[in-house]
Order: sequence, then C-alpha cells, then structure tokens
Amino acid sequence: MGFGLIVLTNQSGVARGYFNETQVTAVHARLRARLMAEGVRLDDFYFCPHGPDDHCPCRKPRQGLLNQARRDHNFDSGEAYMVGDKESDIAMGKMAGMRTFLVRTDSLTDPTSPQRIFGMANLVRPDFVVKTLVEAALLIESHLESH
Repeated sequence: MGFGLIVLTNQSGVARGYFNETQVTAVHARLRARLMAEGVRLDDFYFCPHGPDDHCPCRKPRQGLLNQARRDHNFDSGEAYMVGDKESDIAMGKMAGMRTFLVRTDSLTDPTSPQRIFGMANLVRPDFVVKTLVEAALLIESHLESH
C-alpha cells in the first residue's frame, strides 16, 4: 500500500528471565522471513525488554518505542495506523493520533460491545475492531482508496 510496516512490542519475558534479547531477535528474524515469503516486508522491529513494574519510557502504552521508530523512519503518526491486540497498543496509538485497529484474539460473541473491549467500558476505544490482520489490512486499504 506504499507505506512501511514496523513492529513495536513489549517483551517483558526478558525482564522476567523467560528468554533473552538474542532469542527475541531470533523470533523477529523468523517472523520477518516467514512474512517475506508471503510478500510482506517488515521494515523494522522495536521491543521493550522491561517488565510492567519497571516504569520504562519505551514500554507501551508509553511513547518511547514509537518515538524511536518515528526518528528512524521519519513518519507522521497522524498519518499512520496502529494495529494491535492489546489495550496498550490501542492506548499508545490513540495518544499519538493514529487510527487504531484492535485485532481480537479471543472468541467473545459480541467483540464490538464497549463493555467487552478489554473487559472495561469506554476506557480505551479502538477505532475499529477486526478478527484478523488481513481484515485490518483490507480496511486500511479501503480507507486509503477513499481519501
């Protein structure tokens, strides 16, 4: 669609000792290769290795990872999309002025109900709720074509 794809991810398993940064990087390399085989190019990965109690400025929903990505790739977050499966993804995107897509990873019967999103009513509302990354991509493509 003519824009970059960047992964921003919290990896608190590093802080908790479940795996190390080398292993995270290896997973990213494997993901990049698998997606490339399907014709999808990922431009970069940024990850926060800190735990939720570390109060790190790079841990989503804080803006540290996004700020680094903007510096490195020179993009306007107001023209970008945040696609994620966690409240922290949507909150970070909202704070940065992005259009946000929540990819549902559960099987709720009414995934668009405000009371069901993140189990809380109206705290962080995504712009769109989708079942898959493909559905998000199709909506983004449709939005781009209409503007």
